[in-house]
Amino acid sequence: MISWFLFGVAQVVYIQCNVNNPWGWKYDQQTRQITICENFAQGDYVAKHEFWHWLRFERMSWYEKNKFKRITEKETDCVTAYACTSLEENFAENVRAVMMKGKVDTDKKKFIRWLLRKYEVYY
Repeated sequence: MISWFLFGVAQVVYIQCNVNNPWGWKYDQQTRQITICENFAQGDYVAKHEFWHWLRFERMSWYEKNKFKRITEKETDCVTAYACTSLEENFAENVRAVMMKGKVDTDKKKFIRWLLRKYEVYY
């Protein structure tokens, strides 16, 4: 089943996955498509996380990406263990954390709030 996610801009494909597959979701830069295993319990969480990958790769400017990288080099803490695995995961997990908790207490989170306003993401 193919559907459009948030604002009708990112293409999401929902598929049935093997339960032994540890990677039930991904953002593919070549196809610019988000794939999500609809039989995984974390579906909503994952859809949002993958959407932020899409936003980072498809909408953010070089300046915005570089600014987040510079902030991350100063603020080395991670909101989740998974966020520490790469800059891209750090971004997606931080956006999710900002949207869920709503607290601004670091430069990283302030920057993400600015991005969300710029891209008109209301939560």
